Amino acid sequence: MNRIAFFLLSVAQPLTAQTLDSALLKTMETQLIKTGTTVTIDYVFYAHPEAIDPKNLVLLNTVLVFLKSRETLSVELGCHTDCRGNAGYNKNLSLRRCVNLKDWFVQNGISTERLTAVGYGEEKTLVECPEQVCAKCTEAAHLKNRRVSITFK
Repeated sequence: MNRIAFFLLSVAQPLTAQTLDSALLKTMETQLIKTGTTVTIDYVFYAHPEAIDPKNLVLLNTVLVFLKSRETLSVELGCHTDCRGNAGYNKNLSLRRCVNLKDWFVQNGISTERLTAVGYGEEKTLVECPEQVCAKCTEAAHLKNRRVSITFK
C-alpha cells in the first residue's frame, strides 16, 4: 500500500490547476497498473465537512491524469474519519466527503460509472482509538485515521 500525504480543506469555488506531481505520477504509472492496488492519502483536514482545498489540486490532478490515461480502471474512493463524534455521524460524514470527491472527479472528466464512493467512518482505523478512550488518542493518531483510500479496480 502506498502512502501519499496531502490535506483536504475547504473551498466553495470550482477547482482547477495546471501543475502535476511528476514523482507521484511516475510512481502511479509504474506501481499502480494492477487492479486491487490502494493509494492512501493521509492527514486529511477539513474546515468544512465536504469541501476540498485548492492546495490539494496538484495531487488530485495527478490522480486525475492517471485515471484519464487508464480508461479501463475503476476506483473506489474510501473516506475515513477519526473516532471523535459518534460512529453514525462519522459514517455519514465520511460518505458526504467521498461523494464530494467523486463529484470533483466527474466534473473533471472521469465517468461516474468508474467511481464508487464509500464512507467508512471510523470502521477501518489504522490506529486503534476505541470510543471509550478516543479523547486520550494523540492528534497524530487522529490524523492517521482521517484519510482517503483510492483502490484501483
